Amino acid sequence: MRIVIVLAALALASCSTPTSPSETLTGVWRIESAFLSGDVAVLVPASSTYQITFENSRISARLDCNTCSGAFTATTTTLSVGPGLACTRASCGINDPINNQLTTILDGTHQRLDSADRIRLSSNRGIITLRRQ
Repeated sequence: MRIVIVLAALALASCSTPTSPSETLTGVWRIESAFLSGDVAVLVPASSTYQITFENSRISARLDCNTCSGAFTATTTTLSVGPGLACTRASCGINDPINNQLTTILDGTHQRLDSADRIRLSSNRGIITLRRQ
């Protein structure tokens, strides 16, 4: 009887599908820090809403008073946003340059490095670090 239970458990385990690279991104992430290429810091205001949501191969970003949306694909080591991340271009006042810089960095292909609750996306456009909310 024990052999049957063990074999049944092994059969169920072998049928389970592993988590895909896109599924590990699913949820809401806060933009923690960003740097333009050349190590120029983008000062992300701590009190403002700068977040990215990944769900069903779609990305949406909240950059202060603007929003962006588009498609994404992911592997364990890369993340590709777009082509063509669509964003609103409302004036958010003093944060407008920050919003434009973040959009520039986010759109395109990135090298992806995951850790416990953070993701680091880097490309020739810059680096964005996200923290799971």
